[in-house]
Amino acid sequence: MSALAEFVASFAKTGRIGPLRVGMEATGLSAALADLGLAFEPPPERAEFAARFESLEVSVSEGRVILLGLDHDGDLVLSVPPSLLDAPASEGSRLARSEMVKALSRADCAWAVDAALTFPGHQSAIRTAIGASLVFAAPDLDVTEPDAVPDEEYLASIYMSFARGT
Repeated sequence: MSALAEFVASFAKTGRIGPLRVGMEATGLSAALADLGLAFEPPPERAEFAARFESLEVSVSEGRVILLGLDHDGDLVLSVPPSLLDAPASEGSRLARSEMVKALSRADCAWAVDAALTFPGHQSAIRTAIGASLVFAAPDLDVTEPDAVPDEEYLASIYMSFARGT
């Protein structure tokens, strides 16, 4: 199993990326990111903002982290800052759905198909027991062909979020 698959499975199970977690106070964000080797200064006097570090995304509203996730580039490749992985830096990689399902199983992370985000032939999604959403898509799929079935889907994104005011 790749270091990236292990990393994503851990996030899917715990909802944490190192010290980062949904719901944490934004005042601790700079220090948490610094612990991960990522420099960040929040915009002054902004109650809502988002920050991105390669595939890592963090959104803040009302003084709290409301969204934490990983999103792909245009080729369904995840590029995670090297400081987040217990492995040498890489150019990023694709994570096949089959590899992620195995990684989730090895991490003892319960999940179920998320029917609301699954569109056969276009994308599929799963939701973990703690509410992480993993969305998978097929690269270069001809969406004009209604019966197109991808050979393999790859992780497009994983997010944890909660509604404002909770």
